Amino acid sequence: MNLLWSRIRKSALANSHRVALAAKFGREQMKYGELLAQVERLSAEISAMEANPLALCCDNGPDWVIADLACLAVDQCIVPLPTFFTTSQIKHALTDAGVIQVLTDNPALFETMGYAVSPCQLAGTDLYLLECAQKSSVALPEGTQKITYTSGSTGNPKGVCLGVQQVFAVTSAIDAVLNESISRHLSVLPLSTLLENIAGVYMGLLRGAEIHVPELDELGLSGSSGIDPGQFLRAVEGIRPDSLILVPALLNVLLGGVAQGWQAPESLKFVAIGGGKVSPALINQAMHAGLPVFEGYGLSECASVVSLNTAEVNRPGSVGQVLPHIKVEIDEGEIVIHGNTFLGYCGQDAPPARQFRTGDLGYLDASGFLYVTGRKKDVLITSFGRNISPEWIEAELSRLSGIRMSMVVGEGRPFCAALLMVSPGVSDASIAAALQHLNRQLPDYAMILRWCRTGEDFSVANGALTSNGRLRRSIINQIYFEQIDALYLEPVAEPVAQGRQSQIQHMEQEEVS
Repeated sequence: MNLLWSRIRKSALANSHRVALAAKFGREQMKYGELLAQVERLSAEISAMEANPLALCCDNGPDWVIADLACLAVDQCIVPLPTFFTTSQIKHALTDAGVIQVLTDNPALFETMGYAVSPCQLAGTDLYLLECAQKSSVALPEGTQKITYTSGSTGNPKGVCLGVQQVFAVTSAIDAVLNESISRHLSVLPLSTLLENIAGVYMGLLRGAEIHVPELDELGLSGSSGIDPGQFLRAVEGIRPDSLILVPALLNVLLGGVAQGWQAPESLKFVAIGGGKVSPALINQAMHAGLPVFEGYGLSECASVVSLNTAEVNRPGSVGQVLPHIKVEIDEGEIVIHGNTFLGYCGQDAPPARQFRTGDLGYLDASGFLYVTGRKKDVLITSFGRNISPEWIEAELSRLSGIRMSMVVGEGRPFCAALLMVSPGVSDASIAAALQHLNRQLPDYAMILRWCRTGEDFSVANGALTSNGRLRRSIINQIYFEQIDALYLEPVAEPVAQGRQSQIQHMEQEEVS
């Protein structure tokens, strides 16, 4: 019995009469004793299958948690598949990982893909068993228990192989630094998301918390980026959680609700925010609104969380202090993680070094707080030779009312421009006024001097987003190349000239000094 399952099982025995999982806004509940019994029954069935690895593709809910824990209990390799993956991405992941069988709550999806589905219930769940028609043997790194998929630069999702030891280390580290008493957690991210799986479910179970796992459409969430703000706010208000894990877009929903008079439940003690760069002003806005929001940072290759702000140790603008189970160094501006790194990628011949070069740019301050300033490969170099991280400006754009998502462009160009996903009903004049206000707060070389609306939302389905919500810039540049070129057809002389003059003055001052 591995250490993580041993700890969760011990917690379940100690809290057998307390509610472990809840769904349907609390109308369906499962106590820890029932959860333990269900997991042990299903783990016995999974052991008998001799399916290694086994994929799991289903909506959020108790069945997802039960299946995941059953695999954990018997060291069964599991491949959680995001439900918003395209069919081609699902097929790639199944082949890439050498999946033998799949557990799913959506057999029709797999039937349309040509797979044979067995109409059987497993240990009282509503999951169906799928037999992969073509079994492939894939050599996985020794000790692989979980393969989490994140989209790579080529568009095919990339399988990150993790062992129980890595997952337990990060779960324990979060537990050690988070002193808030969390008795009710609401899972709003897909459970296939490693962050929610580890920091939400595993952490909550270790503490004997009540974990609400409603289906995503009950929260007003659909696909990878669809949000019904009103339904989401009503769900948070109705369930009254102590903790949430959010991406920036969902934080914007909370702030939008507060601006219109919505009040967060008094129970809310800790809201972790990650999954993309967050403007410090947005964090400050949340704090002023009374939302206990704390930014963190993590990667799948490090089993999720690397650093975290907490109520006791918090520095807005940073992504928190590095967790005690790992070390971070900055090498030529790049964040490098030492310790607790992944076992390898599916299909990778040689195991990785015991360090991981993140590709993220950042720095550590004297107190050990980590700051992420952008992506190494995403740095724009303007025609004036200015190096600019587009994520920095995009984080500032994200706090403007009416802008749901953006991508800043300007590589080799004289100034920055932006593709904007604008909320329905928001006029061009409103966006122009908001940008004018923002530009007054930015240095001249970072001002957004031209912009256009995107024809459709950025999403995983159209290839514009990775599975964890990051912009796939090369693809977006290809899709919108005509619109981007049109933004630069006419020069914008005045602000750029001022920027060039500032640059010359700065260079002259450096020469004098």
